[in-house]
Amino acid sequence: DLDTALVKINKLKYHENGKVNITPYSTPVSSIVPGPLLANEIGMFLPKPFVIFVAGVAIIIMLSAAFNYTSLSIARSMMRAKEYGIRKSFGASRGQLIFQILTEAVILALISLMVAFVILQLLVPAFSGMKFMTLLKIDPHQNFKSYLAYFIFALTTGILAGLIPAIYVSSLNPIKVFKASSSIRLLNRVTFRKILLVAQYAFSIIFIISIILLYRQMSFMLNSELGFDRDVVYNIRLNGQEYSKVKDNFSQLPEVVSVSAGSHVPGIGNYWSTGIKMKPEDESYDAAYFSVDPNYLNTMGIKIIAGDDFPKDPIPNSNLVIINRKAVEHFRFKSLQDAVGQDIFIYDTLPAKIIGVVEDYKYVALF
Repeated sequence: DLDTALVKINKLKYHENGKVNITPYSTPVSSIVPGPLLANEIGMFLPKPFVIFVAGVAIIIMLSAAFNYTSLSIARSMMRAKEYGIRKSFGASRGQLIFQILTEAVILALISLMVAFVILQLLVPAFSGMKFMTLLKIDPHQNFKSYLAYFIFALTTGILAGLIPAIYVSSLNPIKVFKASSSIRLLNRVTFRKILLVAQYAFSIIFIISIILLYRQMSFMLNSELGFDRDVVYNIRLNGQEYSKVKDNFSQLPEVVSVSAGSHVPGIGNYWSTGIKMKPEDESYDAAYFSVDPNYLNTMGIKIIAGDDFPKDPIPNSNLVIINRKAVEHFRFKSLQDAVGQDIFIYDTLPAKIIGVVEDYKYVALF
C-alpha cells in the first residue's frame, strides 16, 4: 500500500544520513484542512484549533437560542393551563394534548427556521466579502447536507422545547387548574425553569467572551504590524514557469515597482528550517529561513539595520546569509555590527558568512 511504499522511498533516500530522522505517512484528503499545524502546508491553511473555536462559538449561539426558546415555551404553556384544563374536561385525552403542544412547538421552530434561512441568504454575500473571509479563503457554501442539518436542529429544538411542558401540563387535574391556575409551577422544588435560565445566562456569558476573543484575534491577524509591506506586495505563483521570463514580463508594467523571488510567502506559516551554529562542535540551534533573490528585502520593505543587502551579482557557490536580531542575541554577538562578517554553519556542516542583519519580523502565521 501507500504507507509501505513511502517507507521504502524513505530508506532509499535517507539511509546514508543517520542524522536525518524522517517518517513519511499518508494523510486522507479530508484530514488536511482542517488539520494539525505542520508549518509547510500547500497554500492557505486553517489549523484545527481555529476551526474548533469558531464552531464552538456557533454552537454556543445556537444552544443559547435553544434554551431561550425552551424557557419561553414552558412559560407559554403555563399561561395556557386553563385552556388545556377545559379541553381535558370536554374529553380530550392526554395524548391529544401532548400532540397539540408538540405540534405547536415544532411548527413555530420550523417557521423560525424559514425566517432564519431568508436572513442567511441576505447575509451570505456580506460575510463573503469580509476581509478575514477572503484572507482565510473561507467559502460559506450551502448544500443538501447543510439544509438537512438546519432542519434536524430546528425539529429537535421544537420537540425538546415542547416535550417538557407537554408532559407536565397534560398530567394536570382540570379541577386544580380552575381553582388555582396562578399557583401552578413546573417542577416546583427542582425549579426546572430556573435551571434553564441559569444555563442560558451561562451560555450567553461564554458567547460574549468567545466573541471578544475571536474579534481580538481576527483584529490582531488583520491589523498587526508584520515588519514588511504586505499591503503593496502581491504574491504570484510561478506554477512551473521560468522565473526570469515572469520577472521580465512584470517588470515592463508601469504599475510594478519591483519584482523578487522567494521560496515562501511570509506571514502565512510556511518556512524551511535548519540547524545553525558558530562552530562544528557546538550544539545546533533550530532556525527558520527563506531562500530569496538579491532584490527580496527591497521588494518586501524589510529594513537592514546592520551590514549590507545581498549583492546583485553574487559569487557562484558563495553561501551568504542575512540574520535577524533574534539570531544575533542567540549567538551573543557584542553588537549588530559585530555579527556582520562572522562565519556560521548551516545544515550543521555547511559554512556561510553573515553579511547583514534585519529587524525581527513575523514570518509565520498569526493564529
